[in-house]
Amino acid sequence: MGTVRGLIERIGAASPSGPIVVQTALDFDRSIFERGPVVEIDTGVFLAPYPTDEEMFKWVAGGAFATVVSLLDPANPDDVQWIEREQAVADDYGIALELLPVPWMKFSPEAAMQAAERVRQLPRPVLVHAFTADGTAAQAFSLAYRTGLPSVSIRGFEEALAGGQAIVLAPHVVVGPRPRGPEFGSFLRRRGVRGVVFVGDASHPDAQHDRVVAEKEAGLDYVSQPADAVSIAAAVATGGPWYVYGPGLGAIQSELETKIERISAVAKTVPPAAAGQ
Repeated sequence: MGTVRGLIERIGAASPSGPIVVQTALDFDRSIFERGPVVEIDTGVFLAPYPTDEEMFKWVAGGAFATVVSLLDPANPDDVQWIEREQAVADDYGIALELLPVPWMKFSPEAAMQAAERVRQLPRPVLVHAFTADGTAAQAFSLAYRTGLPSVSIRGFEEALAGGQAIVLAPHVVVGPRPRGPEFGSFLRRRGVRGVVFVGDASHPDAQHDRVVAEKEAGLDYVSQPADAVSIAAAVATGGPWYVYGPGLGAIQSELETKIERISAVAKTVPPAAAGQ
């Protein structure tokens, strides 16, 4: 939990301390649903857990929101009953409901980015929910929305690789030990990594071996960079998410962390809502 909470707070995603109020027909004055907190991640954009029956009828059917977005995944059998239940309420009460799945079993940073981009276009106020407010889908959506960058599954990196613990520097950048062959696919890709940066000489035997495994077996982009924090920060400023490792990492990691934090601070600016939202 500390890893997730620390990263969220660094990019300004901490829950508001006071009650949330939406200026609509109903005053949405609860900062906590039964299944967890409700967080206003942008003006008129609220991230919440799946509403209970009481919350569904009081706030959703009651007209507090112009749009409701579900991040649940119809490919996950456990989510289907909840999707169907909410769709029935939406049909009965004329609620504008959009399903923007963010899978957590087969994690997809691309899906989180697409959901974030779509939510910015929707009429507000909008309620966005996963099943829980602090799960992988909700966290990935929140980070993608706030930063405009694809996010790894941060909770997934609470588990260590065979060579040791990786560190999430930003939603789209992780640094850590050299992955062992299968880990490029079975560990990194499954947690959302889409590109790898080797810090060191591209002719190093480890780099040559890992490039083949990463590209051919795991489907990851693979680049080599000299041990220079400026050039590496520039390489990972877009795209990804990225995993950074290699023999030259230790000497520049502290400086790289500072530069990555600056990238996240700049990237987190959310565009203002369009007129009428």
